[in-house]
Amino acid sequence: EMIESYKKQLERANSKLKVLELLDQTLRQALKNTAIGVSEFIRLDVEKYLSILTNGKYTKIKITDDFTPLVYIKEKDEYLDPVGLLSKGTINQIFFLCRLAYFKSIVGDSRPPIIIDDALVSFDKERLKNMKKILEELSEEFQVLLFTCHDDYKSWGYYQEI
Repeated sequence: EMIESYKKQLERANSKLKVLELLDQTLRQALKNTAIGVSEFIRLDVEKYLSILTNGKYTKIKITDDFTPLVYIKEKDEYLDPVGLLSKGTINQIFFLCRLAYFKSIVGDSRPPIIIDDALVSFDKERLKNMKKILEELSEEFQVLLFTCHDDYKSWGYYQEI
């Protein structure tokens, strides 16, 4: 009787496993199809701002099927995952640009505000100045709300202390 009970439990578990494997396969394919549809838009958008942000040091990027950004490293003449290769600040800046591009690809023609909460803390002064230019350009299309506890941004637009 216990053996039969365990066999039924095993059957249910195997059935659930098959469902989960099918779900995993379906979601992976959906992600791949989505990546094919938007990766070129994301690549172009990130490249547009990457060159500005890094003063031309990094100008090219590839987006993999799982949305991982690979940055073209001139010295190595190849596209590489920036994590562990570039500085933490540069990695954060690349991922920030990717998030902006993902956001723009998702919202399409609608224009919700871009809300930034202390996402620029790892930027050095030169790249912060370059990011200000990028955000000023974005503010022509989107309302940009920047929340921070740093005084460096007071001259960036309308300032409200909370």
